[in-house]
Amino acid sequence: MPVPQIKFIRALWGAEAQFSTDINELFAEFHRLGYDGVESTLGDMHRICQNDKDLFRRALADNHLEF
Repeated sequence: MPVPQIKFIRALWGAEAQFSTDINELFAEFHRLGYDGVESTLGDMHRICQNDKDLFRRALADNHLEF
């Protein structure tokens, strides 16, 4: 039987004002703070990535975060 795991997820909403508007810096900070993943609306995701679909996926992978 698998052991349950608690994962800490940070919402993208409001994070830009607190940390950075650069997605790479933002996700690096999430990782540094111990978050396991990011939660976001599609609108926020497109806005922060300036409609670059691969940028969001790369930033997640580079910072070992889940979506």
